[in-house]
Amino acid sequence: MSKRSGVETESKQLSKKTRAEEIEVGEVVEDLKKNPKFKDFTPEQLRAVAETAVVEIRQEIHEQSFSGPLPPPSVYGQYEQILEGAADRILILAEKNAEHRKEMNSKIVNADIKRSLIGQILGFILSIFFIGAAIYCAYLNQPFPASVLGVGGFSSIISIFVLGRK
Repeated sequence: MSKRSGVETESKQLSKKTRAEEIEVGEVVEDLKKNPKFKDFTPEQLRAVAETAVVEIRQEIHEQSFSGPLPPPSVYGQYEQILEGAADRILILAEKNAEHRKEMNSKIVNADIKRSLIGQILGFILSIFFIGAAIYCAYLNQPFPASVLGVGGFSSIISIFVLGRK
């Protein structure tokens, strides 16, 4: 597997080459006779199996794949041969796709910043409310609600500074 400019190309050549490729069909038949799986086969059936085995051994499988916004250069040139201007259209499409991804990432980052800022502001307002309610309860000579509200208000502010945001 090789990488070129962000495009992965893979070319596989699978070739089944064994000793049987050089051996005559007759020799394969003799080998099959020794195999207990083929003991009930007739000589014609053994010959057919041997010929099939030799043909299957000589087959080759070629596969090529790629991933990324652009095809590899060898395939890219073929697009232009098939349809004039196709290569330019592919480049324009890849450029538009990259620009769109940049815009979407920018919007996501900006939305996260905005959401974080709103959360901090609302958390501060809520903490101030708890502290104000605690002061009011203390003014009314209600020590238990004042301490609960005060601890809640101060602990929320302190936990933000000590623990940080997770």
